[in-house]
Amino acid sequence: MKLGRASRRLMDRRGARRRSRATRLAALAAVCLALLASVPAFGVAPAGAWPAGQVEWNSEGRGFGWIGTLAPELGALNDRLEAWGFPRLGGVVTLFGGGGYGAWENWHLGGFGAAGMLASREGPKRTELSLGFGALRAARVWPLGGVQLELGAVVGGGGATLILSEGEPADIDEALGNRFDTVIDAGFWLAGPSVGARIDLAPHVGLIVSAGYIHTLGIGWEHRGSGAKLSGPPDLNGAFLQVGIAVGGHGVRRR
Repeated sequence: MKLGRASRRLMDRRGARRRSRATRLAALAAVCLALLASVPAFGVAPAGAWPAGQVEWNSEGRGFGWIGTLAPELGALNDRLEAWGFPRLGGVVTLFGGGGYGAWENWHLGGFGAAGMLASREGPKRTELSLGFGALRAARVWPLGGVQLELGAVVGGGGATLILSEGEPADIDEALGNRFDTVIDAGFWLAGPSVGARIDLAPHVGLIVSAGYIHTLGIGWEHRGSGAKLSGPPDLNGAFLQVGIAVGGHGVRRR
């Protein structure tokens, strides 16, 4: 009984810390966006400054496909895997995704999604971590000639699946008669800062590069099949990098 109460108190404290961290991150993102909104955008002519007869580019929309990486902090998870005889996960997750955004005045507002996987094997044992997420991104933009610099924040959610395999069944009877896989799923919210640039390659085509750091919030792991809630597995915080091609057009207003 005492052990059970102590375990519940520990889980309550962990939950409180996660909620507190989520609140701090949300407040920080709101403050950053408010500060960015108050900074004048360099290289952008103010409304009314265009001579009569010229064209003012005041909005645009673009879609993009991209490839990137996510480097999750897997030290705590790898320690648990090693303790139970499973191979450690290493390297970075290669992500494939796409998205789009609209631009008004000096702001970009849009979203993107991505998915990727890490896997490792030692003898008959295999560890696999797959994840996917979607996020909204708001960014302040500073055009400098053919380059647009941006600073913003991402907010979204996603899921991850950890699969631990012990051998491969030869047929359906062996698959039914023996345990081969343990599958654990997780859902999470995410938030973090981002910085990036778009380099114009043609009037309607640009190269986009962005980087940032994702904090996973309120992560909850669940054993697939039984539905048991699991405590202890770590968060999946990590730095990300995106490189892609954006294609789209402008909205114009003649003065």
